[in-house]
Amino acid sequence: MQIKNFKFTPENIIYILLAVSFFIGLRHALPMLTVVGDEMYFVGGVLRAMENHTILPAMGDVPYGILTYFANYFLIGIFLIILCPVYGFSLASLKLSLVMQPEIVYLIPRILSAFVSIGLLFIFNKILKKEFPDSRIRIFLLLLLFTNMLTTLILHTGKVWVASVFLALLSFYYLYRSLDAPKNKYIFLSIFFAFLAVANLPFFGFAFINLPILFFYHKKLRKRIIYYTFISLVIFTIILALNFSSTKTLIINQLTNYNPILGETIISDNLSVPASFWLNFKKILAFFPLLLITLLIIIKNKIKKQAIIYHGWFIFFSLLYFSFHSRHLVN
Repeated sequence: MQIKNFKFTPENIIYILLAVSFFIGLRHALPMLTVVGDEMYFVGGVLRAMENHTILPAMGDVPYGILTYFANYFLIGIFLIILCPVYGFSLASLKLSLVMQPEIVYLIPRILSAFVSIGLLFIFNKILKKEFPDSRIRIFLLLLLFTNMLTTLILHTGKVWVASVFLALLSFYYLYRSLDAPKNKYIFLSIFFAFLAVANLPFFGFAFINLPILFFYHKKLRKRIIYYTFISLVIFTIILALNFSSTKTLIINQLTNYNPILGETIISDNLSVPASFWLNFKKILAFFPLLLITLLIIIKNKIKKQAIIYHGWFIFFSLLYFSFHSRHLVN
C-alpha cells in the first residue's frame, strides 16, 4: 500500500503495533556484554576495523555474518559521525566514552534487526494477502508467527539470524512469485537471495532447495536458471573470499564441541535419549502454545483434508526440527 493511500484500518493498526513491537526491549541484557553472544562480532569487529582504517574484519574477528557485518559497519559509522559533535570532535573522548559505555554501540545491531524484522513482516503479509483474502485470517497468522516466544527472542537480538532469515525468505518469496509468473527477474532474485543467505551464514544451505524446484518447474528456462546460478555463485564466492578463513573455522567448530564464543569445549549434559526428548518436548510447549492449539483446532474441525496434510506436516516438521536444535537456540 502506498503511503498517500494509507488508512488507519484495524488491519493496518495491527501491522503498526507489530512493527513498533520490534523496537521494544532493545536494551535487554545490556550492559551485561557477556550474554549478547554473536552481537560482539558486529560491534567489536567493526570498531577494530575502523581503528585499523579498513573495511574488512581482521582474521578471526567476525566468524560469520559478513553481510550483517557490512550493514553494521555502515550504521555504526553513521552513528559515530553523529556522536562526534557531542564530544567536540575529539576522537579520544569519543573512544573513552565507548569504552566506558559499550552498550550504546550495541544498540546499533539490534536497531538493524528491528528494521529487518519489519521487512519480514512486509514480505509475509504480501504472501498472505495473495493466499487469504480474509483480513482476519491474515492478522491471526501474522500474530501467531510474530508473537510466539521463539520469534520474539530471535528478532529482538542483533545476531546473524535475523538478516539470514530475511534473505532466505526473500528467496522463497521470489520462488513463490515465479511459480505464478515465470519472469526472469523473479527466478534470478530467488537464486540470488538464496546464495546471499548462505553467504551470510553457511548453515542456511537449505535455501538452495529453490534451485531444483526452479529447475524442474521451469523446464523451458533451464539454461537461464543455470546462467543465473553461475552469476550468483560468482558473487557468493567473492563474498565468501572476504571472510573465508573465519567461515572455514566456524564450520569446523560447529562439527566439534568447541564454542568460539566461550573459548572452551562444551561439556555434554549426558541426558538419555528419552530425557532429552522430554526436555525438548517441554520447550516446544513453552515456545509454541498458540501454534499447537491452532493445529488441534484444525484437526478437531476437520478442515479440508489437503489443508490438514499440508499445514499439519509443515508444523510437525517445524516442531521436530526445533526439538533437535532448541538446546543450541536457547543456550
